[in-house]
Amino acid sequence: MKLNSFEDRMNTYTNHISGLSHQINSLQSELYTLNKRESTISNLNYDIKESKDYEAANVKVNLSLNKLKTGAKVLFMYRNRELVDQEWEIKEFQHQEGLNYSTVLDLSYDGNYETQLIIENDSEKQSENMNPINLKDELRQRLHLEAMPNTADSKGNLTFSVTVRNNFYKGEDLKLESANCYIYYDEKLVHSVDIMKNGEKSDWRHEPVEEWNYGERVVIEAMRTTEDRDFMESLKIKLVVKDKLGKEYEYEHGSF
Repeated sequence: MKLNSFEDRMNTYTNHISGLSHQINSLQSELYTLNKRESTISNLNYDIKESKDYEAANVKVNLSLNKLKTGAKVLFMYRNRELVDQEWEIKEFQHQEGLNYSTVLDLSYDGNYETQLIIENDSEKQSENMNPINLKDELRQRLHLEAMPNTADSKGNLTFSVTVRNNFYKGEDLKLESANCYIYYDEKLVHSVDIMKNGEKSDWRHEPVEEWNYGERVVIEAMRTTEDRDFMESLKIKLVVKDKLGKEYEYEHGSF
C-alpha cells in the first residue's frame, strides 16, 4: 500500500511538472510573437552570390517591415569591422510592394560587416541593428588550423604538433598554396617549418579535402631558464596559410 501511494504521488508530481513545462513553453512562444510584432523588422535575409575569384560578393538585402510611417526613408548602413575607424556607408532601400524593400551591393570577401537599419522622416530617426554579413569568416570556416605544444621543459626541449585541414568544396581556387608554422619566444622568431613540404599528407581522395599533420621535437636555447620563471608564458606558435587566391589566414596559440 505504501509503495502504491508513493507511486501515485510521483505520478501526480510528474504530471504537474509536465503541465508547468507546457505553460512555460506556451508563454515563451507568446512572448516571442509579441516581440516580433513590436520589432520594426518582420523579416530579413541576404541573398549572396559568390564570385569565382572570391574578390567580392554580390549581396541582395531583402527586408520586410512590420510598420512604417508615410513618407519615411528606409536606409541600409554597413561598415567593415575589420578596418580601424571605418566610416558607415549608406544605401537607400528600394520599395518593392507593401512593406517589402530591397537593395543590392558588392562587398569584399576581405571583410566582415556590421549592419543597421535606419528609418527617418521629417520629425524623427530610428535605428535597429541587423544581422552581420560575415564574408571573411565564411571563407575562414572551411579551414581547421591547430598548432600546440605537447611537452616542454626549462632545458629548452619542446615537442609540438600541427594540423592543417582545408575543405575546398567550393572550388579548386580555394586549395592551399602554402602553410608555414612559426615559433616565437619573447616575441623573437626561434623556429619555422614548411608544413606542406615537411608534414604528412592525409589521404582524402574521395573528398574535396586536403590535410597535413606534422610533429617535431626542437631545442629552443632561449627557453632555457631558471625554475622560478614560467617559460611557457613567452612561447607562441603561429600558423600562416595562403590559398591559391592569395588570401592569407592565421592561427595563433600562445600564453599557455
